[in-house]
Amino acid sequence: MKKTLIKEKRHNERHNATDNQEHLKPQIVHALSNAELYCLALANIYSDPNYHNQNHCGILQALARKGVYLAEPNNTQLTETILIQNSPLKMSAHMAVIEGLMVLYAKEVVTGDRVVSAIRRFDPQAEVDVPADHEKGLLLWISHASHALIAKIQTEEDAADKTRLLELPAAKDFQSLCDGVGLAAVVAFYCPGELNWMDIRVSKRPSVADALHNLSLVQAFCNRCLPYSIFHMQPEDVTYMRGSMKQNLVVFLADMYNVLEIHPAKCVRYPGEERAMQFLDGRANEFWYRINVIGEGCVHSVLDLPVL
Repeated sequence: MKKTLIKEKRHNERHNATDNQEHLKPQIVHALSNAELYCLALANIYSDPNYHNQNHCGILQALARKGVYLAEPNNTQLTETILIQNSPLKMSAHMAVIEGLMVLYAKEVVTGDRVVSAIRRFDPQAEVDVPADHEKGLLLWISHASHALIAKIQTEEDAADKTRLLELPAAKDFQSLCDGVGLAAVVAFYCPGELNWMDIRVSKRPSVADALHNLSLVQAFCNRCLPYSIFHMQPEDVTYMRGSMKQNLVVFLADMYNVLEIHPAKCVRYPGEERAMQFLDGRANEFWYRINVIGEGCVHSVLDLPVL
């Protein structure tokens, strides 16, 4: 949903009314009750304008067709009549729809085949089975990316204290990510120029301070290096994660997978890419020297890239 909101709507969605309580701004209430935001979300996920101008019933049917079935809240039903109410807005019903769209987004981004393909690209020797669902796929991806980071560190000739990250824990469940080690390790693997692995605090018994430090590294990376920030939580939300926050973490990880694997941000450096870029820079300098200094008319038009 976050990518579908207009910037002015996305920030400061709540305002203080005369009763000194926070309320959703009227334009947000209107966009939820007329299904505008849900239409924008589906159109964004599938890049399909046909999802515009759906009513709530159409949104629920679209989710069901994609295999996402919503559990009705205890105190209300998920019907068109309930969802169009805006005075007051039936927030529990809308939260069920929002969480359903979050599940759909993660499910569509993190497919089993994509995860296996990504893992085999940076870990060709890995024996990987197709994960059963997007949640298992995310945990598998994080575990293998962390393992690939360790392997990368071991091959670096100038790496100091190579043994420091050799005990990176596997991502067994989402609770195991609350110390921030796995998340920071993934960023350090894909974007070594933006997050140095030596800045990650790894401990057999991580403290809250260590967890907040690691998660703050990830948050700073998202704010600084990505076209748009995907870290819509606070580090404390992950460190003290409760069941109600799990889906937020899953969607954040799906966003991470998207900006690191599917639509790589400019800061992403795949294994071996640094060496290729150095080679290209060297050939570019040679080209400039031949043309501008010694006056040669041409060089090879196709660069012979080294075997990586």
